[in-house]
Amino acid sequence: MDGFDIKDLQGNNLNDFVKNYRDSLDRSYAANLSQLEQQRRNDEASIMAQANAKGMMYSNFPERSKMQYETQTYLPNRQKLFTTYQTGLDKLRSNAVNVYNNIKSIEDAISDLNSAGNGGGTGGTGGGYAYGKVTSNASGGSDFFDNNGNKIRFATWAKNNGATNDAQVLSMAKNVLNQNEYNALKRIYDAQQNTKRPHLNTYTGNNRQEVYWPTLSGGDRALMEALGLSFGG
Repeated sequence: MDGFDIKDLQGNNLNDFVKNYRDSLDRSYAANLSQLEQQRRNDEASIMAQANAKGMMYSNFPERSKMQYETQTYLPNRQKLFTTYQTGLDKLRSNAVNVYNNIKSIEDAISDLNSAGNGGGTGGTGGGYAYGKVTSNASGGSDFFDNNGNKIRFATWAKNNGATNDAQVLSMAKNVLNQNEYNALKRIYDAQQNTKRPHLNTYTGNNRQEVYWPTLSGGDRALMEALGLSFGG
Protein backbone atom coordinates (compact mmCIF):
# COMPACT_ATOMS: atom_id res chain seq x y z
CA MET A 1 0.00 0.00 0.00
CA ASP A 2 3.05 2.23 0.03
CA GLY A 3 4.34 4.19 -2.94
CA PHE A 4 1.20 6.00 -4.07
CA ASP A 5 -1.36 8.45 -2.73
CA ILE A 6 -5.04 7.60 -2.78
CA LYS A 7 -7.32 10.60 -3.22
CA ASP A 8 -11.01 10.75 -4.02
CA LEU A 9 -12.37 12.81 -6.90
CA GLN A 10 -12.65 15.86 -4.63
CA GLY A 11 -8.95 15.60 -3.79
CA ASN A 12 -9.44 14.32 -0.24
CA ASN A 13 -6.49 12.15 0.78
CA LEU A 14 -7.60 8.65 1.76
CA ASN A 15 -4.20 7.48 3.01
CA ASP A 16 -5.06 8.33 6.62
CA PHE A 17 -8.14 6.11 6.38
CA VAL A 18 -6.02 3.23 5.02
CA LYS A 19 -3.38 3.76 7.71
CA ASN A 20 -5.96 3.87 10.50
CA TYR A 21 -7.54 0.67 9.23
CA ARG A 22 -4.10 -1.01 9.11
CA ASP A 23 -3.40 0.19 12.65
CA SER A 24 -6.75 -1.26 13.76
CA LEU A 25 -5.80 -4.64 12.26
CA ASP A 26 -2.42 -4.52 14.02
CA ARG A 27 -3.97 -3.66 17.37
CA SER A 28 -6.57 -6.40 17.04
CA TYR A 29 -3.88 -8.97 16.15
CA ALA A 30 -1.67 -7.92 19.06
CA ALA A 31 -4.58 -8.05 21.52
CA ASN A 32 -5.71 -11.50 20.31
CA LEU A 33 -2.13 -12.78 20.39
CA SER A 34 -1.69 -11.52 23.95
CA GLN A 35 -4.93 -13.23 24.94
CA LEU A 36 -3.77 -16.46 23.28
CA GLU A 37 -0.43 -16.34 25.16
CA GLN A 38 -2.22 -15.79 28.45
CA GLN A 39 -4.49 -18.75 27.72
CA ARG A 40 -1.35 -20.80 26.97
CA ARG A 41 0.16 -19.94 30.36
CA ASN A 42 -3.10 -20.78 32.11
CA ASP A 43 -3.43 -24.10 30.30
CA GLU A 44 0.19 -25.09 31.03
CA ALA A 45 -0.29 -24.23 34.70
CA SER A 46 -3.41 -26.39 34.72
CA ILE A 47 -1.47 -29.30 33.17
CA MET A 48 1.19 -29.04 35.85
CA ALA A 49 -1.39 -28.75 38.62
CA GLN A 50 -3.16 -31.88 37.45
CA ALA A 51 0.14 -33.76 37.26
CA ASN A 52 1.15 -32.66 40.74
CA ALA A 53 -2.23 -33.73 42.09
CA LYS A 54 -1.57 -37.20 40.73
CA GLY A 55 1.91 -37.32 42.25
CA MET A 56 3.63 -37.30 38.86
CA MET A 57 5.62 -34.12 39.38
CA TYR A 58 8.95 -35.81 38.55
CA SER A 59 7.74 -38.01 35.74
CA ASN A 60 7.73 -37.24 31.97
CA PHE A 61 3.94 -37.16 31.79
CA PRO A 62 3.52 -33.36 32.21
CA GLU A 63 6.10 -32.73 29.47
CA ARG A 64 4.30 -35.07 27.09
CA SER A 65 1.00 -33.37 27.91
CA LYS A 66 2.59 -29.99 27.31
CA MET A 67 3.91 -31.07 23.90
CA GLN A 68 0.52 -32.51 23.02
CA TYR A 69 -1.14 -29.21 23.99
CA GLU A 70 1.40 -27.19 21.96
CA THR A 71 0.96 -29.20 18.77
CA GLN A 72 -2.78 -29.85 18.94
CA THR A 73 -4.13 -26.66 20.51
CA TYR A 74 -1.76 -23.73 20.89
CA LEU A 75 0.09 -23.77 17.57
CA PRO A 76 -3.07 -24.37 15.43
CA ASN A 77 -4.81 -21.50 17.23
CA ARG A 78 -1.84 -19.21 16.71
CA GLN A 79 -1.66 -20.10 13.02
CA LYS A 80 -5.41 -19.45 12.67
CA LEU A 81 -4.98 -16.06 14.33
CA PHE A 82 -2.10 -15.14 12.02
CA THR A 83 -4.01 -16.32 8.93
CA THR A 84 -6.97 -14.12 9.89
CA TYR A 85 -4.65 -11.13 10.35
CA GLN A 86 -2.87 -11.77 7.04
CA THR A 87 -6.18 -12.12 5.22
CA GLY A 88 -7.26 -8.74 6.60
CA LEU A 89 -4.02 -7.14 5.37
CA ASP A 90 -4.39 -8.73 1.93
CA LYS A 91 -7.97 -7.48 1.61
CA LEU A 92 -6.98 -3.99 2.72
CA ARG A 93 -4.09 -3.93 0.24
CA SER A 94 -6.27 -5.25 -2.59
CA ASN A 95 -9.11 -2.84 -1.86
CA ALA A 96 -6.74 0.11 -1.59
CA VAL A 97 -5.18 -0.72 -4.95
CA ASN A 98 -8.62 -1.16 -6.53
CA VAL A 99 -9.81 2.19 -5.17
CA TYR A 100 -6.66 3.87 -6.44
CA ASN A 101 -6.99 2.31 -9.90
CA ASN A 102 -10.71 3.08 -10.15
CA ILE A 103 -10.26 6.73 -9.19
CA LYS A 104 -7.26 7.03 -11.52
CA SER A 105 -9.33 5.51 -14.35
CA ILE A 106 -12.18 7.97 -13.74
CA GLU A 107 -9.78 10.91 -13.56
CA ASP A 108 -8.13 9.80 -16.82
CA ALA A 109 -11.55 9.52 -18.48
CA ILE A 110 -12.48 13.02 -17.30
CA SER A 111 -9.15 14.32 -18.54
CA ASP A 112 -9.72 12.70 -21.94
CA LEU A 113 -13.19 14.25 -22.19
CA ASN A 114 -11.86 17.67 -21.28
CA SER A 115 -9.04 17.34 -23.79
CA ALA A 116 -11.49 16.33 -26.50
CA GLY A 117 -13.80 19.16 -25.60
CA ASN A 118 -11.01 21.73 -25.60
CA GLY A 119 -9.37 20.83 -28.88
CA GLY A 120 -6.49 19.26 -26.98
CA GLY A 121 -6.06 22.28 -24.74
CA THR A 122 -5.73 22.29 -20.99
CA GLY A 123 -7.73 23.80 -18.20
CA GLY A 124 -10.95 23.95 -20.20
CA THR A 125 -14.52 23.43 -19.16
CA GLY A 126 -16.30 22.38 -22.34
CA GLY A 127 -16.22 18.58 -22.35
CA GLY A 128 -17.29 16.72 -25.48
CA TYR A 129 -16.86 19.45 -28.14
CA ALA A 130 -14.47 19.08 -31.06
CA TYR A 131 -13.83 22.72 -31.95
CA GLY A 132 -11.59 25.04 -29.97
CA LYS A 133 -11.28 25.17 -26.23
CA VAL A 134 -12.81 26.91 -23.23
CA THR A 135 -10.93 28.24 -20.22
CA SER A 136 -11.87 30.10 -17.06
CA ASN A 137 -10.44 33.60 -16.80
CA ALA A 138 -9.24 35.46 -13.71
CA SER A 139 -12.64 37.15 -13.30
CA GLY A 140 -14.45 33.82 -13.11
CA GLY A 141 -15.85 34.12 -16.62
CA SER A 142 -15.28 31.90 -19.64
CA ASP A 143 -12.87 32.55 -22.51
CA PHE A 144 -13.23 30.80 -25.87
CA PHE A 145 -10.59 29.98 -28.46
CA ASP A 146 -10.54 28.51 -31.95
CA ASN A 147 -8.34 25.58 -32.93
CA ASN A 148 -5.51 27.99 -33.71
CA GLY A 149 -5.58 29.49 -30.24
CA ASN A 150 -7.24 32.75 -31.28
CA LYS A 151 -9.71 34.19 -28.79
CA ILE A 152 -13.27 34.22 -30.10
CA ARG A 153 -16.77 34.94 -28.78
CA PHE A 154 -18.96 32.19 -27.35
CA ALA A 155 -21.39 32.51 -30.27
CA THR A 156 -18.63 31.77 -32.80
CA TRP A 157 -17.43 28.83 -30.75
CA ALA A 158 -20.96 27.43 -30.44
CA LYS A 159 -21.67 27.94 -34.14
CA ASN A 160 -18.49 26.12 -35.13
CA ASN A 161 -19.44 23.27 -32.80
CA GLY A 162 -22.68 22.80 -34.73
CA ALA A 163 -25.23 24.99 -32.93
CA THR A 164 -27.94 26.01 -35.42
CA ASN A 165 -30.86 27.06 -33.22
CA ASP A 166 -31.70 28.65 -29.87
CA ALA A 167 -32.02 25.34 -28.00
CA GLN A 168 -28.58 24.19 -29.11
CA VAL A 169 -26.97 27.52 -28.27
CA LEU A 170 -28.55 27.51 -24.81
CA SER A 171 -27.58 23.88 -24.23
CA MET A 172 -23.95 24.62 -25.03
CA ALA A 173 -24.09 27.75 -22.91
CA LYS A 174 -25.33 25.70 -19.96
CA ASN A 175 -22.44 23.27 -20.38
CA VAL A 176 -19.59 25.73 -20.76
CA LEU A 177 -20.49 29.13 -19.29
CA ASN A 178 -20.12 29.68 -15.58
CA GLN A 179 -23.36 29.61 -13.61
CA ASN A 180 -23.72 33.39 -13.35
CA GLU A 181 -23.18 33.91 -17.09
CA TYR A 182 -25.64 31.20 -18.02
CA ASN A 183 -28.27 32.39 -15.55
CA ALA A 184 -28.04 35.93 -16.93
CA LEU A 185 -28.27 34.72 -20.54
CA LYS A 186 -31.27 32.50 -19.75
CA ARG A 187 -33.00 35.37 -17.95
CA ILE A 188 -32.45 37.69 -20.93
CA TYR A 189 -33.58 35.00 -23.37
CA ASP A 190 -36.75 34.21 -21.41
CA ALA A 191 -37.63 37.91 -21.22
CA GLN A 192 -37.36 38.22 -25.02
CA GLN A 193 -39.80 35.43 -25.81
CA ASN A 194 -42.79 37.80 -25.82
CA THR A 195 -41.13 40.29 -28.18
CA LYS A 196 -41.28 40.47 -31.96
CA ARG A 197 -37.68 39.31 -32.21
CA PRO A 198 -37.34 36.42 -29.74
CA HIS A 199 -34.69 34.34 -31.52
CA LEU A 200 -30.97 34.37 -30.76
CA ASN A 201 -28.62 35.42 -33.52
CA THR A 202 -24.89 34.75 -33.62
CA TYR A 203 -22.58 37.28 -35.18
CA THR A 204 -18.88 37.78 -35.66
CA GLY A 205 -18.74 41.46 -36.44
CA ASN A 206 -19.77 44.50 -34.43
CA ASN A 207 -23.46 44.70 -35.23
CA ARG A 208 -24.25 47.20 -32.51
CA GLN A 209 -27.78 47.86 -33.76
CA GLU A 210 -28.77 44.29 -32.92
CA VAL A 211 -26.59 44.00 -29.85
CA TYR A 212 -27.99 47.10 -28.17
CA TRP A 213 -31.58 46.00 -28.47
CA PRO A 214 -33.65 48.77 -26.83
CA THR A 215 -35.28 46.54 -24.21
CA LEU A 216 -31.95 45.41 -22.71
CA SER A 217 -30.22 47.11 -19.81
CA GLY A 218 -26.65 48.28 -20.18
CA GLY A 219 -25.28 45.27 -18.30
CA ASP A 220 -27.34 42.83 -20.34
CA ARG A 221 -26.23 44.48 -23.58
CA ALA A 222 -22.58 44.21 -22.50
CA LEU A 223 -23.01 40.50 -21.74
CA MET A 224 -24.71 39.81 -25.07
CA GLU A 225 -21.99 41.67 -26.93
CA ALA A 226 -19.26 39.77 -25.03
CA LEU A 227 -20.93 36.47 -25.92
CA GLY A 228 -21.51 37.50 -29.55
CA LEU A 229 -25.26 37.04 -29.30
CA SER A 230 -28.19 39.23 -30.27
CA PHE A 231 -31.90 38.90 -30.92
CA GLY A 232 -33.54 38.92 -34.32
CA GLY A 233 -36.68 37.84 -36.12
